[in-house]
Amino acid sequence: MGYRKFPFQEGYQFPVLLFCVILFYGLSICEFNRWCYAKASKKIILENELFKFVKIQVLVALLGTTFIYTVIYSLKHLIFGGPVSLLGFSSYWLVLIGISALGTGVHLFIDINKWYKSPPKSTNDQGSSYLIKSGAAEYCVKSDDIGYFNWDKGVPRLIKTNGESIITNYSSLNEIERLLSPGHFFRINRQMIVHRQIITSFKKSQSGKLQLVLTVNNETILASMSRHRKKEFRQWVR
Repeated sequence: MGYRKFPFQEGYQFPVLLFCVILFYGLSICEFNRWCYAKASKKIILENELFKFVKIQVLVALLGTTFIYTVIYSLKHLIFGGPVSLLGFSSYWLVLIGISALGTGVHLFIDINKWYKSPPKSTNDQGSSYLIKSGAAEYCVKSDDIGYFNWDKGVPRLIKTNGESIITNYSSLNEIERLLSPGHFFRINRQMIVHRQIITSFKKSQSGKLQLVLTVNNETILASMSRHRKKEFRQWVR
C-alpha cells in the first residue's frame, strides 16, 4: 500500500480517504465539544462552580466522543469493509479524547482570561449606572432602576423596577453577572440575577429549595433558589 511509505519514497500515495475520515472524526468531535461547552456555560456559573463545570464537561465530552466515534467507526466499516481492529479502534479513540480535552482546555483558557481582564467589581454601586447593550443602542440604566435579569427563550432580558423589559445583546447571564456589583446583585438560579431591593421575603420549601418572593412594579414574582447557593445567599442577604 503506497500510503504506508514516507513522502520522499518512491511509490508514495497520499492517503486521501484515510485523511478525510480522520478529518471528519476530528471536526465532529470538536463541534460536539464546542456545543456542549456553550450549553453548559449558560447553565452553570463558571466563576462559582468551575470544578463542577469541568467535571460535567469532561464526563459529557468523554461519553459523547465515545458514542460519536463508535457510530462513525461502525458506519465506516459497514460501507468500506475491512477487518475490525481493537488496537486501531482504541488508538483513534485516545487521539479523539485528546482533541476533545484540548478543545475544552482552549475554551476554559479563553474564558478565564476574560475574567482576569474584566474590571474589578465594586461592592458599593448605590446610585451608579450601567451601560446596557440592546440592538444598536446602549441604555444608561441606574442600578436602583434594575429589578432583575432573566434568561427568557434564549435571550437575556433586563426587567426594570417600573416593569419595562429590555432585550439585551449579551450572550449569557454569565457575561452580565461579571458586569454587576456582587454587593447588590445575586445569581439565584440559572435563569435569574436579582437586585437585592426587589427581594421581599424567602422561605424554605418542601423540596429543600429556598422560595423567594420578589416584587417588581407592584407585581409579585415567585422564584426558586438553587440548592447549592442557599448558604451563600443567606450570607449575602444579611
